[in-house]
Amino acid sequence: MRNREKSVHLMTRDVTEPDSEAEQEERPRARPMEVLPVNAQGRSMVALKDPLGLTDTVALQPKVFFIYSLCDGTRTLSEIQVLYTRKFGDLLFQGKLKEILDALDRQLLMEGERFDAFKQELAASYARETVRKASHAGASYPADPDDLIEFLQSSYGGGVRPGGELCGLIAPHIDFQRGGAVYGEAYRRLEPEMGERTFFLFGTAHTATRNPFVLTRKDFMTPLGVAENRTDIVDELSARLGERFLDDEIVHRSEHSLEFLVVWLQYLFRGCRHPLRIVPVLCSIPDDGPEPPSLREFLAAVREVAGARPGEFFYLAGADLSHVGPKFGDSYPPGPDTLAGVEEEDRKALAFVESADPDGFLDAVRGDGNPRHVCGLAPIFSVLSLAGAGRGEILAYEQCEDPVGSSAVTVCAAALYRS
Repeated sequence: MRNREKSVHLMTRDVTEPDSEAEQEERPRARPMEVLPVNAQGRSMVALKDPLGLTDTVALQPKVFFIYSLCDGTRTLSEIQVLYTRKFGDLLFQGKLKEILDALDRQLLMEGERFDAFKQELAASYARETVRKASHAGASYPADPDDLIEFLQSSYGGGVRPGGELCGLIAPHIDFQRGGAVYGEAYRRLEPEMGERTFFLFGTAHTATRNPFVLTRKDFMTPLGVAENRTDIVDELSARLGERFLDDEIVHRSEHSLEFLVVWLQYLFRGCRHPLRIVPVLCSIPDDGPEPPSLREFLAAVREVAGARPGEFFYLAGADLSHVGPKFGDSYPPGPDTLAGVEEEDRKALAFVESADPDGFLDAVRGDGNPRHVCGLAPIFSVLSLAGAGRGEILAYEQCEDPVGSSAVTVCAAALYRS
């Protein structure tokens, strides 16, 4: 899935296909990273931020970034040399190119043995941990519990606004600073007694995974305490489906989409007589191509497990909508006309949320290859498929521009009701 909140390669292919002799040459492949223009000591640089959160952000000089951007696994070293010379007019000798590629590899920016070994060791270390620790506390939100409660209260505003028999919610997973008011519109629909339920949480996996859903058996720790993972439910799903939905468990380690949901729920139900209980699921659906067979298989298994426990679960999606602008692979910043068009297309898709039609929503976003980079496709589809809603209500919609105004993310809050 092209989760454009995170992975942008900006790669084009404008050379002829290699002949049979060239097919034997090395074809370096860079890891997909979020691309951010930065200014370092008066010099224009390009920062590469790891969407997995596995490695530190690295700043590259523009010429080195250009080489990185050409490493898509299809180009030989000779082809990269030709394109570099065509771009800058400088000769790039193969020995120098190999030095640059080796430096990129040492910085864990390239696919290959070094990164595989690093990831394997990191996964083994994470597997030994008993809880999934907060990875964004102190950066995306306050790490001090009192400061965090005060911070969320400023967005929440207090007061419950019920609107029927609530069975599901869609909330953002954008940063709290930009999306706070929309978060508040979603979460104020949750009445205090709902804290007794188990929350099935569906968040966007902002990286490619082998399966459309990724489970974990770890509890979630935040500054507000520990949310208890219903491992009995995870075990039952695994007994029905096999362990493959735990294959990429490490993506939970630094993914913010579920962490932000847990923080909000812990804040709302902090007076509850037992810890927050959750089943955290990361998910993604390819933007195009055939639908993964295991997509419906997993959702059917959740229905069967939940059907044996009527009224026990509540379904919540952590999902943003469109991502537009250079940060997400577009060639130009979004102006008023672009943003107006984005809102029109967003609202066409959200009409299927209002009618509680999961397949309609899936087709509306995925039918044309998801050009708006709607990263919340999978969580919203999943919650619409599972909640048993008869109708939905769009509570809020907002277009959040980044601080420099070159890109924008759209978000919504929506409530799902049984009738």
